[in-house]
Amino acid sequence: MAGDVEPAYSSNGNKIAFGSDRTGDFEVFKMKANGANQTKRTSNDERDFAPDWAPLKALTIAGRRKRP
Repeated sequence: MAGDVEPAYSSNGNKIAFGSDRTGDFEVFKMKANGANQTKRTSNDERDFAPDWAPLKALTIAGRRKRP
């Protein structure tokens, strides 16, 4: 079962970034606050998590772990 975790709202509240294992590996996704336009923002063999927004509205990834 896919899990969405660690949501982070943009400073203006219009977007949400979150981690999800819906693709079989944790990646970071971004969407509008209403849930529309969900897009994958990372794509690699590592587990990406803890997204956050920089002051200039840029999406940042706070954590990345190698798979065991």
